[in-house]
Amino acid sequence: MRITRTRAAIALGVIAASTVIVRGTGLPDAAAAGTVTYNANVSTLVNGVARAQLEPVVRDLSGEQATTVGGQTYTFSAPRYSNNHVPGQWSAPIDKAEQYIYEKMAGYGLSSVKYQVFPGDGNAMNFPEGRNVIGQITGTSRPSEIVVVGCHLDVMNDAAWPKGSAPGADDNASGCSALLYMARMMAGYKLDRTVRFIAFDAEENAPWSNGGNTVGSGYNAAQSKLAKEKIVGMIQMDGLAYNPVQSAGAVMEMHVRKSTADAGGIDLAMYTMWRDAITTYGITGFVPTK
Repeated sequence: MRITRTRAAIALGVIAASTVIVRGTGLPDAAAAGTVTYNANVSTLVNGVARAQLEPVVRDLSGEQATTVGGQTYTFSAPRYSNNHVPGQWSAPIDKAEQYIYEKMAGYGLSSVKYQVFPGDGNAMNFPEGRNVIGQITGTSRPSEIVVVGCHLDVMNDAAWPKGSAPGADDNASGCSALLYMARMMAGYKLDRTVRFIAFDAEENAPWSNGGNTVGSGYNAAQSKLAKEKIVGMIQMDGLAYNPVQSAGAVMEMHVRKSTADAGGIDLAMYTMWRDAITTYGITGFVPTK
C-alpha cells in the first residue's frame, strides 16, 4: 500500500504524477491553450503535499494501526464498512468510518460539517439507511456556485471471499485521505466559490434504485437537483494509491473518448485543462499517447 505525494497533488486540482497517459484516438496534437492561470496559492498547496501527511489516514482506515474515534481507541477490522455478500453485515465499522471522517473535518475550521442521511431501500438487512459526511467552505464572491470534491468511504469484499479481509487501503482509504488533506489545507483560504467535501457511503455495493436512495452519491445528487443548486464542477477521488505491478512508479491515466464520440468537446476540454495545469505548475513527465 502506498499513496504518493503526486496523487494527492492531482486531487488538489492539478495533475502531478510521474507519468500521465492519455488514452484514446482522435486526440488533436495541439489542443487550445490558456485554460489554467498560475496561482501562487495553488502552487503552495501542490508543493506542500507530502506522503507523511497522507499515509496516516490510509493506515487508520485500513486497520493497519489503531486510531481514535469518539474519544476512544478503535481499530478498523475486516470485513470493513459494508458487504453485500453477507446480508445485514453493515453495523459498527461503517458507522465508525463516517464518524472518523466527520470528526476530522470538524477539527479543520470549515464553514460547516454535517451528516446527510439517506433512506436505503427500507430493509435493514438488505440496504439500510446510510450517511454521507459533508464538509463545506462557503465561497465569498460566488457562494451559489459549488465545486464538489468527493470520495467513497465504504469497501466491499470479493463475492468469492465474502468473509475475508477487505482493508481497502487503495479503494478507497486513499481517496478519503486526499479528501481530508484538501479540506484541512484549504480551510484557511477565502475562496470565491463554495467548495463542498463529501465522503459518500454505499458506493460499492448498493443498486441504483429508489431514485438513488440506496447510493450515497445518487441521493446527494438528487437532493442538489431538487434544491436547484448550481454545481459547477466535481472532482471524484477513487483508488489514488493504485500502483500497477508493471509500472516503475505511480501512473495516472486519463481515458478520453474519440473525437467522433465527443460531440460537445467535453473530454477535449478536460484534457486541455489538465495538460495546461501540468505546464503551468512545472510538473514533469506528461506523456500524451494516441
